[in-house]
Amino acid sequence: MALPINIEDLLNKRKVESNRIEFKTGWNPDKIYHTVCAFATDLENTGGGYILIGVEEGRDGVARKLSEDDFNGDSGWTHRLGQTLGQVSVQVQEIVKQSIVVDKEQLGQILGQLLIEIWNKSKRKEDIRKMSESVVNILCLLKENSYSASSLIKILKFGDSKDFKRKLLNPLINYGYIGMLYPEKPTSAKQAYQLTHKGLKLFNP
Repeated sequence: MALPINIEDLLNKRKVESNRIEFKTGWNPDKIYHTVCAFATDLENTGGGYILIGVEEGRDGVARKLSEDDFNGDSGWTHRLGQTLGQVSVQVQEIVKQSIVVDKEQLGQILGQLLIEIWNKSKRKEDIRKMSESVVNILCLLKENSYSASSLIKILKFGDSKDFKRKLLNPLINYGYIGMLYPEKPTSAKQAYQLTHKGLKLFNP
């Protein structure tokens, strides 16, 4: 898909406000995820933005192109990131803004991280809107009460229990937003889940 603006204009910060352009010298996932989600949530209503990887900002404020010696060479990551940006910008932004989660920036980061690390790696094409809405619903449900995995699946009408755990529940546990009610007995038939302190902060930063 062609960019709606010339790449040289972006490199020289022409025709687009400077606060909508981010230069990244290399592939640093944490910093890039943060920028992706900030542009996607667009809380300042700037219309999103552009991330240019492989350049750095010079003293004059415009980009300095890096040489091949500046890269480690991660094959295919530019293509994957381009796909991710497109999906996040059109699907996640609306869900984040409409949710009752207070810390919308953090919610956007969670969804962006899930999209890049889990959903985009699925063998089948995921319904990003459905998956994102499921994350928000899980967080909202566990804010009010603890639930077993089977109860969450039934409420959300998710269907596949293995997919639910692998693509939603387990990542949210690994990220520290959800915890087990009985962590000393992870396979207990009575196992249920609740928000951690980190998860509760999404609703009361």
